Amino acid sequence: LSGRVVTAQFVPQRQDLHDVVQSVGTEEGRSGGQNTWIIDQLLPNDVLVVDLFGKIHDGTFIGDNLSTAARRRTGTGMVIHGGIRDYARILEMTDYPVYCRGVDPTAIAEVTLVGVNIPIMIGNATVMPGDIVLGTREGLTFVPPHLAEEVVLHSEDTRQRDVFGKDTLDKGTYTSGEIDVPVWAAHIEADYKAWCEASGIEYSAKH
Repeated sequence: LSGRVVTAQFVPQRQDLHDVVQSVGTEEGRSGGQNTWIIDQLLPNDVLVVDLFGKIHDGTFIGDNLSTAARRRTGTGMVIHGGIRDYARILEMTDYPVYCRGVDPTAIAEVTLVGVNIPIMIGNATVMPGDIVLGTREGLTFVPPHLAEEVVLHSEDTRQRDVFGKDTLDKGTYTSGEIDVPVWAAHIEADYKAWCEASGIEYSAKH
């Protein structure tokens, strides 16, 4: 999963607040539930990141239909600090990863949308609209856009060093104590530089 973050925040329903939000939506010509309002305005490469305060029962932000709509509009995926339903059908969308807190058959209820494209909290991360999100099997990383290039370059250097280090461990060239350290000894760094040159990979010195 990767793309540009669009944030949304929900809170437990309080009727006076909910009525105001609903009236604003009606005046703007919005239809359907408040979760559909956000999906209907997504653009290609957007990744909707939803703070649903961890609610799972009656907190299923999407099911089969809404995930299909979001997939068509964005082509990316979704992050939900809350629940989803229609899990089996969503899993069939192998090109549309959905990260969530849990699965439940209930529909979304008793929540109110209080913000779109505002700072939110997902896990221990503060997430801003416009951030770059990267999702893997290990979890999610949110990158401020002004740091994206630096992060990509640094992560690629780390990946290349991991490939080299694993190869030397597999061959028995070096020990785990020599490789699994923050800074390699000078002779190992020299070997890594030579490996980069032989592999046609740009070498970057460790800082």
